[in-house]
Amino acid sequence: MALFTLAVITTASPSAASPSAASPSAPLPSVASSSVASPPPALSGKLLTGKDVPAAYEAAAEDPFAHVLEVLFDPGSNAGVECRLPVEVPRAGFTPGHSVSAVFVTKPTYWLDVKSLTQVVAEPGRSRARALVDAAAALPQRCPKIDTPGYTMMLKPMTLPALGDRSAAFTVDVMVKAVGMDNAYVDAMLGEVSVVSRRGVTSVVILMGYSFLDHVSELPAVTRKAAARLTAA
Repeated sequence: MALFTLAVITTASPSAASPSAASPSAPLPSVASSSVASPPPALSGKLLTGKDVPAAYEAAAEDPFAHVLEVLFDPGSNAGVECRLPVEVPRAGFTPGHSVSAVFVTKPTYWLDVKSLTQVVAEPGRSRARALVDAAAALPQRCPKIDTPGYTMMLKPMTLPALGDRSAAFTVDVMVKAVGMDNAYVDAMLGEVSVVSRRGVTSVVILMGYSFLDHVSELPAVTRKAAARLTAA
């Protein structure tokens, strides 16, 4: 699976990421500074379920592409320093304090067939929710290229129908570097990310998979379902 591939590369901490675009004057909102002390119990009812995603997916404990996601997301990030959105993506050994999440993974017949769908729902309040969507919309221009010892990432804006109070999306092409070589790559992945806010609640949907395969889900379709669930009681 993806974790096998990642294990053979030298991956530094995501904080080592070097953006190729200048940072904006205003920092991103930090989840850590949110007034929410712990995830409200009702948030779990706003997550996608197995009925909302294609049958090829099954629920999973973690995303096999977690190491890749940590380059783009961090709960305490400030994009004045690094190009990461303040989202508590699930990963081993991390207990989210402000969000709930759901992970779905396909059942591959081959090592590189695996694809994942991860959703993170939080309730940071209207101001921070709007700020997160705006930050996601600006990220491809802010950081069109991110380089780490393990990856080169290219971000591009993605068209998404208007959903919720605010919505944005982008794609990320991920090239996995060969060990000790900055300009040689051994694998390529494609990610698609959407962020929707509605009445102070945010939904982040992330599709990941190897580039030679189409995603099982189409991001606009699954984001539409995620946005609809934000109105769930």
